[in-house]
Amino acid sequence: NDLDPDITIITGDLSMDGLKKELEGVFERLKEIDTEKLIIPGNHDARNVGYLTFERLFGERYFQRIIDGIRIICCDSSEPDLDVGQIGREQQQWLREKLEDADMGYKIIVLHHHLIPVPLTGRERSVLYDAGDVLKLIYDAGVNLVLNGHKHVPHNWVMESSSGVAILCTAGSVSSDRLRGSYRNCYNIIDISDGRIKIELKNIGEDSRVMVDRKF
Repeated sequence: NDLDPDITIITGDLSMDGLKKELEGVFERLKEIDTEKLIIPGNHDARNVGYLTFERLFGERYFQRIIDGIRIICCDSSEPDLDVGQIGREQQQWLREKLEDADMGYKIIVLHHHLIPVPLTGRERSVLYDAGDVLKLIYDAGVNLVLNGHKHVPHNWVMESSSGVAILCTAGSVSSDRLRGSYRNCYNIIDISDGRIKIELKNIGEDSRVMVDRKF
């Protein structure tokens, strides 16, 4: 709340096992965040029919919002009781239609699973199943920023194609103790203004560090 952001985006894994008591506890805790919140489920939230509890508490699992001219398209890549994920043909078509409707403003995609491997996360086994198709959609539409979670390791890729540049921003974990190596609990602070996207990494208890500062 001290940062007073315009919006808070949570890229999934609010719970460990998708249990009712876990998700209800997170729902109550998130009331302490004063900003508008965009929340999607992760693979842990889809366990034990947790996706039903998620919908009851947080609403739709995939949706679109337009905030200050920025189009934010939130997808659900989770599959019940599986750690792997996919967008799938039906949701891909929905995503394609939303992107085709988009104007020339900033476009952001939010999903839980990563589209390309994340360094220092060991053997790759859970990149999005249909990552190739989704990446093509993203680049054909000129998406500027993709936000994801899943691996608990913060990292940013800046990818270029004939259609333009997209930043792929993977979040770490703000509260879990399932951390890899020397990584800390952290979150990203993203500033979109003056034709630039700036991403800062904020480790809990430390000053933030600029990780990406790109003009568009």
